[in-house]
Amino acid sequence: MVFASTTSDQLLSLFTIVIAAALAEEWLFRGAIQRVLHARTLPWLAITLAGLAFALGHLNFIQWPFLLGAGMILGFVYWISGRLWVSMGAHVLHNAMTYFFTLEAGRNQYGNMESSTPIWMILGSGIATISLSIYLRRKTRKS
Repeated sequence: MVFASTTSDQLLSLFTIVIAAALAEEWLFRGAIQRVLHARTLPWLAITLAGLAFALGHLNFIQWPFLLGAGMILGFVYWISGRLWVSMGAHVLHNAMTYFFTLEAGRNQYGNMESSTPIWMILGSGIATISLSIYLRRKTRKS
């Protein structure tokens, strides 16, 4: 789907993978599952269980360790910011980076560890997202 041949198919692919999937997953895994777990258990356990649900929900056992980590990071971002739109934004950013790195790498290269992913982009976006989360958390506590 990423390597669609027509412009309209490419736009549909971009919208589906980058935006729609990220928003739907955040509504389910952070907005519903993690929110319910936060009301019933400790934050670290809620984040871990929601991250586990996120990883299992993808039905991709090859990438399971990465998905578990990503789910827990998004869960932490949601918990620390207290806002679903922050984890949604982080998820959209992640999916966009993955989408464009996949296009750049070429067909049959998804998941190839030899491809050159700029580490500064990954670290920079992660630091920016966590910084925004902490800022929003502090701002909320002062109000």
